[in-house]
This record gives sequence, structure tokens and C-alpha cells, in this order.
Amino acid sequence: MNIKAISENYILKTYNRYPLVLEKGEGVYLYDENGNKYLDFFSGIAVCNLGYNHKKINEAAIDQIKKLYHASNFFYTKPQAFLAKKLVEKTFKDGKVFFCNSGTEAVEGALKAAKRYLYLKGEKDYKILAFKNSFHGRTLGALSVTGQEKYWEGFDVKNDNVIFIDFNDKESLKKVFEKENIKIVILELIQGEGGINVASKDFIETLLSLKQERNFILIIDEIQTGIGRTGKLFAFEDYNFEPDIITLGKALGNGFPIGAFVLKEYLKEALTPGTHGSTFGGNPISCSVANVVLDEISQKEFLDKVQKISKLFMEKLKELESKFSFLENPRGKGLILGITTKVPAREVALKALENNLIIGIAGNNDTLRFEPPLIINETHIEEGFEKLVKALKKF
Repeated sequence: MNIKAISENYILKTYNRYPLVLEKGEGVYLYDENGNKYLDFFSGIAVCNLGYNHKKINEAAIDQIKKLYHASNFFYTKPQAFLAKKLVEKTFKDGKVFFCNSGTEAVEGALKAAKRYLYLKGEKDYKILAFKNSFHGRTLGALSVTGQEKYWEGFDVKNDNVIFIDFNDKESLKKVFEKENIKIVILELIQGEGGINVASKDFIETLLSLKQERNFILIIDEIQTGIGRTGKLFAFEDYNFEPDIITLGKALGNGFPIGAFVLKEYLKEALTPGTHGSTFGGNPISCSVANVVLDEISQKEFLDKVQKISKLFMEKLKELESKFSFLENPRGKGLILGITTKVPAREVALKALENNLIIGIAGNNDTLRFEPPLIINETHIEEGFEKLVKALKKF
């Protein structure tokens, strides 16, 4: 049975897939249909932070499957209630949670909440500020605040109410607030898809100063950076502030579909019965898994280890920069890291795959992207970079 051929024949081609049929995973390794073993430095786009075949995750999912697959949100379930409580306790005092199925849906919901709050307050003729090279999802609302025109083509999403400025540009930030009535700002603290671009501390300080003056709603997109990826449970913690809304997805379910947004108490009346919903949002199985994920990753010892292992990973990236003239600017935080390549990034990723290493790409095919499971250790890093060096020597 040729799985690749079947897929090409019957699945809409919206992905340029790598030539690999995956069969199973164990820890930080993936195995293809022929039993070949691959070290995973991508974790399904920063999703499987606890790796694969995790005992506690397996137990939580199987236990819940035996009890209840689904209950509509007209009813209460224990896993959803417990998860909401944990998320609020770890984010905003008196906050509220909405559960959905993905990060994109979380962005949609966050935008709806912010817009409806302003509507109820009688705010009109305001603008939304977003940033060039950002990525917030592929649905129409999320695309309208995604600052990469290559994703807009043919979808009629350009919105005159959304203004884009350069990321990390303090002067542009000040000027846009002088000229426009900005009432919503949406921001990634590390632009993942855009090329692993990290928000500078002084840029965020400027933004927060403007927030005090102008009183806008600040949405922080933690879909890729949240749940321990940066070495903190949430990226905003590293900047010592609290946003008004955060969006979550990806790693919250460690591969089980779930998304969420958490908003501050003052915004809670924006969405009331009938204004928003989700048939599968807060699914009992996904929530059972997410409870385990939060319990495991929020431990100080776990996050400290992520920060420690990140330093070694960055040292290795700097060594690559010194060895290969076509590599430059290693960057990132925690275990969301990247390095610019003058050789097409996809070609490098394919060569790495030939050496049984899985890595990602970002930016305009000019960034090698590293988002391994957070459970990697020093031995895995040594193994991975040996494989990567072999691949890079082909260029």
C-alpha cells in the first residue's frame, strides 16, 4: 500500500509534505513505516512539548475515552472545569477561558471578544494594530491580522481597519499612535512563522507605556510560545507584564486538538450566551490531556531545565555559524530557535531528513527552525547536531 500515492490522490494539496510516512513516536523520536528512526527537532510545529507515547498523557486519554468522548457545552464536564481553573490561576486573577479546537480559532474568538467589548462601550472608527511578518492563523479573521501578504492572495482579507507596522520598530510604534485611534493590538512576542524574531524588551516597554496612555486592548498570541516553549510557562512572563487576552493552542494538547483564549475579568461581559460558541471546544479527552500537560510543564524544575538546555542548543547554533559561511544570526529563546540560511531552508531540511533528523523552516525559506520536544537532553542535542552537520556539508 503506497500511502504517499493515496494521500496525493485524495487529500487536497495544501501542504508541501516531506517524503516520510510516519508510523509512531517514542520520547523525542519518530519512526516511519519502514521502522527508520528520526530525531525530532520540530515536535509537530511546537506541539508535542512532552514528546511521544508519554505515559501520563496516554493514561489520561485512555481513561477519559472509557468514560465520555464528547458532551456539548450545554453540559459541564470535570476535565474542562479543572483545566479552566488551572489556566486562570496561571494567567490572570479572575480571568475567564473559552475553549475551542485550534490556535486559529482562539485568535478568532479573541478578536471577537475585543471588538464586541468596544462595541458595547460605544467605540467607533478605531483601528487594530498588527505587525509585519506576524502569523496568527489561516481563517479569514486571523488572516486579516497576519502581516504576510503571501497568505492573503485570493482571499479578500485586506481590512482598512487593520494597520501593520514593522516589528520591533519603536519609532513606527510611537508614530502610529500619534496618527491613529488604536484600540486593539495583537502581537507575538516571538514571531515563529515569520522567522523566529524576538520582541526586544525596550519595544515592549514602549508598547506598554503607550497602553497606559491610550488604554487599548492588548492580545498576546501565545499559540507557539506558550506552555513552556520559551523556558517560561508563557512568553509574556519574561517581559513582566500581563496582557488583556492571550491565545493558546498547539502544545496545550500535546497533539490532541485544543485551543483556548483567556481574557481578563473586565472583558468577560463581551461574550455572552449566543455570541460565540464551539461544538467540540473543551472536548473531555483533549482537556484531560491538557490537564496533564499543564501539571507537568508548569513545574519549576521542568522550566528551569528548558532554560538550561536552551543555552547548550544556542551554543551549538553559534558553532554552526562559525563553521558554515551561509549560516548567520542564531536567535530565539528557550526552545524556539532559528538561524538564517543563504541556502534554501527547505533544501537543508530535506538533507537533514536524509540523515534522520527532522527540523523546520520559517520566514521566506531563509530560516532553519528548531522547536524540539521540551524533554530533550544533552545527548539528544549532540546527536542532532552531528546529523545536522552532515547535512550542511552537502552545501
